[in-house]
Amino acid sequence: MLLEFEPHESMPALRRGDADVIITTTDFVGHPLDPAIDLMPLGSDEVVLVLPPGHQLTAHDAVPLAACADQRWIFDVDRSYMSDLSTRLCREAGFEPAVIGRFNNYMVALQHVEGGGSITLLPSLAVDPRYRVVTRPLSPPVTRRITAAVRRPASPRPEITAVLTALRAAR
Repeated sequence: MLLEFEPHESMPALRRGDADVIITTTDFVGHPLDPAIDLMPLGSDEVVLVLPPGHQLTAHDAVPLAACADQRWIFDVDRSYMSDLSTRLCREAGFEPAVIGRFNNYMVALQHVEGGGSITLLPSLAVDPRYRVVTRPLSPPVTRRITAAVRRPASPRPEITAVLTALRAAR
């Protein structure tokens, strides 16, 4: 069975035994990792600024987040990984973002940006090329680490070994 959790929900689910393998980001602020969990790095993914076509900030090769202080923002739902990350990055850049909408679906967020109503921050892997949006890296760049995590087993389980082997091969 496949389940979708927020990163802050997936580690507890793994520890409880509700999941055997999770693919998550380990970019937690204030959340220590459990020493009984084995991590396997899978890659990294850049967090990008997503803009409507023709937006003034598309003229930049990379955008300092402070340049976005006066923009209208779309964020993921409250207390989600991307919402918390976006809020934290905006505050570190010196402003409180004007969030005009929250969606738990990246496709809906991309539609809103495409229509010119807002800008957003998304993982680059989430930007579907079917949407007419422009992405720009942040300056300084922001990346998230994608990691597979499993509980350290008392004895090896062939099905988990098979999943980890497939993930290693796909890196």
